[in-house]
Amino acid sequence: MRKTTLKELPEERREYLRIEDVLDVEVERPDVDAPARTASSLDMSAGGIRLSGNQPVKRGDMVWTRFSVPTPEGDRVIESLCEVRWASEGDAESTNKYLFGVSFYDIEPSDRELLLRHVFSKHYGIERSAGPSVEATDLRGKNYGVESLRGVSLEVAAGESVALLGPAGAGKSTLIRILATSQKPTSGSAKVMGFDLATQKKEARQSIGYMPREDALYDKLTATENLRFFGRAHKLHGRRLADKIAEALAFTNLLEKAGEPVRKLSPGMRRRLSLACAIVHRPKLLLMDEPVDGAGPALREEFHNYLRQLKDIGVSIIMSTREAAEALESDRVVFMIDGRALADDSPENLMKLGFATVKLTVGGESREFRTQDYRTELPEALRGLGTEISRLEKVEICENTLDDIIRDHFLPGGDAE
Repeated sequence: MRKTTLKELPEERREYLRIEDVLDVEVERPDVDAPARTASSLDMSAGGIRLSGNQPVKRGDMVWTRFSVPTPEGDRVIESLCEVRWASEGDAESTNKYLFGVSFYDIEPSDRELLLRHVFSKHYGIERSAGPSVEATDLRGKNYGVESLRGVSLEVAAGESVALLGPAGAGKSTLIRILATSQKPTSGSAKVMGFDLATQKKEARQSIGYMPREDALYDKLTATENLRFFGRAHKLHGRRLADKIAEALAFTNLLEKAGEPVRKLSPGMRRRLSLACAIVHRPKLLLMDEPVDGAGPALREEFHNYLRQLKDIGVSIIMSTREAAEALESDRVVFMIDGRALADDSPENLMKLGFATVKLTVGGESREFRTQDYRTELPEALRGLGTEISRLEKVEICENTLDDIIRDHFLPGGDAE
């Protein structure tokens, strides 16, 4: 077998995910008498994962792989039958004699997701900084010549997620564009990862991932080609770029569409590809302008899962939304209207401002009371019924939503005024 360097391998081989640098892997040949199960292949990248070893292998061989993946509950062992798709001698980067790529068969979807999450997080390579990811002071900005941001200050800790909640025209997009360095503020100051956006814009951009409301994808290019374009914009090339493209596609569940022209992708796939393009260079801060606006429940849940994983890695996230239910998924909610931030607190603290209306139906008669702590006051109300408790027919509880709380406490004419 001729000595082959990794650089000389065809591109699809270089795009196989590296795993041995983050996991111990055991590779065994299966019993030759056992028939190979050939269910749908669940590749993690352009063809699977890249391995190395000292035992000779050839294309078409079937091997068993075993991984021990750490989880909060302890190590979890994952086993799967794999097919060798290509093989060559090792290179300077491999301590073993042989280099080969395998694809999975019959791997459980939950095991695949766990393995992918672990590999992605280890390769992300983020280190939590002691200082804040974002420091913005009295930012002002314009949109089409009209002031749309009027003195907003914001600080975001490393690994924190913040939702900018508000109606159209609240100034959310202007704030995100300023932090993404795609728009200059008219006044005020901002730092990202300690870099001043006024004087250190280039340095700051390497730490920023930006997903605009309208995608910036190139319809004639494939998913992989779009990722390559955005990766090169962040000075990624060669193997490093190929690895990051493969992992970004795997992370956003777009492996099967890697070679598909973007114009043929569904709207949901385009949103997932936009996210992949925003994180291909492994930013420490992810800025998203209404990422799931108009999306269905399935895509929303997918994005919530992606963002939870990124946050667990240590990525700081700022996303804008017009929907209170979306904002509740974040660590903090900043409510904006008319270019100003009127509230900035955790979802739990904001929900404490709300009331619940408790309705008791006793002998056909309706009795209501309003409370901020129905869990304490309802039992007291039931005890107060005395002998009438036998005539109790129904108990109904209607709690305020975050929309109700914002209307009552932060908008002109609210009930709390």
